[in-house]
Amino acid sequence: MAMKYRNAALVTPMVTGALFCFAAPFAEAQTQVQRPFPSGINSSDSDKAWAQVQARAEVDSSYAAAIARASGSSAYASANYEVVGYGRVSAGTNSAVLVRNGNTVGVADTHVCRKGAKALILRDKKTSAKVEICTGCGNVRLKKGTPVLRKVKWSRGTTLKIKRKAVNVKFTDKCPDGRPISGTVPIYISGTIRAKAWGTVQGRLSVKVQAAYKLAIKKGKVKLDCGPGVPPVKPSPTMPVEIVPPVLVVQQPIVCGNGVIQIGNGNAGNAVGDHCNTYVTPPAPPAPTCPDGRPVPSNGDCDRTPQGDLLKPAHMRPNRSNVFAYVKAYDPDGDVISAAIEATGAATTSATTSSSVYYDGITNTWSNCPPQWSCFKAELFSGSTPGPVRLTATIRAGGKTVELTPLTFNVESDGGWGNT
Repeated sequence: MAMKYRNAALVTPMVTGALFCFAAPFAEAQTQVQRPFPSGINSSDSDKAWAQVQARAEVDSSYAAAIARASGSSAYASANYEVVGYGRVSAGTNSAVLVRNGNTVGVADTHVCRKGAKALILRDKKTSAKVEICTGCGNVRLKKGTPVLRKVKWSRGTTLKIKRKAVNVKFTDKCPDGRPISGTVPIYISGTIRAKAWGTVQGRLSVKVQAAYKLAIKKGKVKLDCGPGVPPVKPSPTMPVEIVPPVLVVQQPIVCGNGVIQIGNGNAGNAVGDHCNTYVTPPAPPAPTCPDGRPVPSNGDCDRTPQGDLLKPAHMRPNRSNVFAYVKAYDPDGDVISAAIEATGAATTSATTSSSVYYDGITNTWSNCPPQWSCFKAELFSGSTPGPVRLTATIRAGGKTVELTPLTFNVESDGGWGNT
C-alpha cells in the first residue's frame, strides 16, 4: 500500500522547539537548544535547500513561525516565499530559537552560523523582506533586538513533538472484487520523535503516519467505500473460424527442389516437400536492461549500493579544533552522494561539507579526491578532558544508505594516537 503525508497546511504540530528543546528565556541555568538540521542543508543547490526547509516548516509550527517573523509576516505560507539563492549572513542578526512560552529569542553566533557564514536567501513576496537561513545548521536569522539566551547547551540531535494533529494520508488499496481504490483520508497523530538527523526524523514520522492509518482502518474509523461489487464478465462462446490456407504469390518461379507446384498467380514453379511452407519463429525480445546497459538484476533493483571509507583523523589534544575527519565515497551508478559524519565522547563535530582533498591518519598522507569519487569533511572539537572518541559516518546515493565502519581514537594530553 503506497501512502504519504502531504501538505504543510494540514500538518501543523506543536514542537519541542523548532530548533531545540524549550526552556524559559533569560534563565540562569543552561538551556538545551537544538539545530533544526544537525548536518546542515544543501549548500550547492538552493532549490534543494529550500525543499529541505519547507519539509521541516510543514510539520514544525515553531520553525515556520521563525521564518514568518524574520520576513515580517504574521503567519508562514511556503507559497509566499521565493528563492533568491545563496549569500552571507548579514550583520545585526542572531540565530532564532523558540522557547516554551512561545517567544522567539536568539542565541549567540556559533562557528556554523555567524556573520559572514553561508546562508540560503529567501524573499517574502508580500513584504519584500529577506530571510537568511544558515546552511550549516538551518537556523533562521532574526534582527538584533530579539532577546538573546546567554547560557545554552547545544544538543547533537533534533526533536519533533506532535500533539494530536491532523494529517491527510493518500492511499491506494483494492476492493474485495479486486478493483483498485484510492483517495485521501484524515487521521490524527501524536508523539515525540528524536534523532541525530532531520532525515531520520522524517523517516520515523512517515512510519508513524502509516501506523496510525493502519490502526484507523483496523478500528473501523476509516472504511473503504467500494460500492456494489461488479459481477465477473462471462466469456462469450468462441465461434469456429474457417482456416484458409495461405496462398503464395510470386513474380518469378521459386526453385525449392524436385517436382512441380501450382502457385498463386497460376505460374508453375519447382517445389519440394514442406520446405516451401516453413514458418520462421520471430526472435525473442531483448532482455530488459538498467539505464547503464547492465542486465536487470533478479530483484529488479538497478540502484547499486554506494561504497566508502571513514578515515582516521590527525592527532588530537584537549581543547583543540581545526582537526578534520574525512570520508571518501563512490557510487557505481554515478548518483549524487551525500554524507554525515558524527563524533561522540571526548569530541564533537561540525556540519559535514564536501572536500576536494582528504587526509588518512593511518598513512599520514594528504591526497586529492579521486576522479568519480566524492569526499567530505567535518571539523572536530575536543573538550577539556582527554578520553575516547567514537566516529561514525553515513553515506547516501540514489535510494541507498550505507553506514560506514566506525572507528575509535583517544584525545590525549600528549597528542598521541591512542587508537583502539
